[in-house]
Amino acid sequence: MVQMMNFWKDLYYVTHRNMEKERNGTMKIIKLTVENFLKVVAVTIEPGSRDTVVISGKNGQGKSGVLNAIASALAGSKAQKLIEPIHKGKQRASITVETEELIITRTWTKNGTPGTLRVKDKKERQYASPQAFLDKIIGDLSFDPLAFARSTPKEQREALIKALGIDITSLDMEHNEAYGRRTVMNRMLKHHQAVIDKTGFQFDDVPDKPVDLKPVWDELKAAQMAHREYERIKDQVKAIQKNNDLAQKEIEARKKELITGGKLLRKAELKMEGMQKDLPDLDAIQAKVDEANTQNAKIAQAADFRAAVKARDAAKKESDDLTKALERIEKRKSVMMKNAKIPIKGLSFTNDGITFQGVPFSQISEAEKMRVSIAIAMTLNPDLRVISVNNASLLDDESLAMIESMAKDQGYQVWLEIVKPSEGGTGFVIEEGELVEAPGEGGSDA
Repeated sequence: MVQMMNFWKDLYYVTHRNMEKERNGTMKIIKLTVENFLKVVAVTIEPGSRDTVVISGKNGQGKSGVLNAIASALAGSKAQKLIEPIHKGKQRASITVETEELIITRTWTKNGTPGTLRVKDKKERQYASPQAFLDKIIGDLSFDPLAFARSTPKEQREALIKALGIDITSLDMEHNEAYGRRTVMNRMLKHHQAVIDKTGFQFDDVPDKPVDLKPVWDELKAAQMAHREYERIKDQVKAIQKNNDLAQKEIEARKKELITGGKLLRKAELKMEGMQKDLPDLDAIQAKVDEANTQNAKIAQAADFRAAVKARDAAKKESDDLTKALERIEKRKSVMMKNAKIPIKGLSFTNDGITFQGVPFSQISEAEKMRVSIAIAMTLNPDLRVISVNNASLLDDESLAMIESMAKDQGYQVWLEIVKPSEGGTGFVIEEGELVEAPGEGGSDA
């Protein structure tokens, strides 16, 4: 037990050793006034010396509006963007946060705007650039320890990166570009592999150069012309034979024609006999053409196969290179986050989330989660020592006591939103947007 207490004391020391600034101490809220903001109609809260300030009430009564008012008044554009900050039916909303040194007022007369901000000190001196001044002294008021503790590892990692101001935008863009290119390469890889799988490896002995079809086509065309001429002469022989048959019937009348026809017939027959000997073999030539076409088809398939293999190998190389590039980007991210000044001792980043004392954050105890989350919130708000915890009703008595103890030990003011039970209540009770019950002076409401 003593060792654990010493460990947390050491954690607090590391967290807050650089918190003291040149200004006269750190600040807490001594008075909060909210009028016509969200569901809040009129609420004035003076925490006094309380370390924990409980805002309680039933759901939908304006509890969250009180906590939102603190961040909206102080953080400006960094706070949650509010489309309609002015209470329905009202013309104006205002929030005044008073600390030991400053009076900060933000006023809205129109929805959808950041409102008008005024900051002055207790001597009524106003700051010319109020938001720029507040940005220098106010940390991340939007950091909710309970929401952080209950987030997923990835959400916790992103929230902590954002809170610590680590800019990995360019690396994320580089990562997304490389990831997209690798996705395209992998798709091409699958496509080319499908072509390879479909065609197989039966083309290893196929030559690269296609067969030259021109000589074969010329031979085929010449053969076809010869056959057409042969058919023409053949038809001519038939016609002459027919005429001769007619002449035989009129042999006396057409003897001279018959003699002439006989001569012509003999001449044609001799020519036909001569041509028949030299007629090319059509079937053989057609077989050559078919063989050449078959060979060329194989060559084309082989070319497609080789091209697919080459494209697949190129896509795989590109994909592998992009994978290495992604790994380098993640390594650079890791180095950047490793070198980040994380003010919580034992807290570090991984690619998937964060760890504490080398253990994944999701695996540490609920008490440790809340301790670390509260410590982070304290680190992010070194000057204005105010922390907001929404939905604090989810915390058990031990966790609430731990928060109270940490707030007291480190000089912080923790505002807790708690749903009021049906009977009785605790802290500052809100009903229908107004404060209906306030606790007596004390150190805590929890």
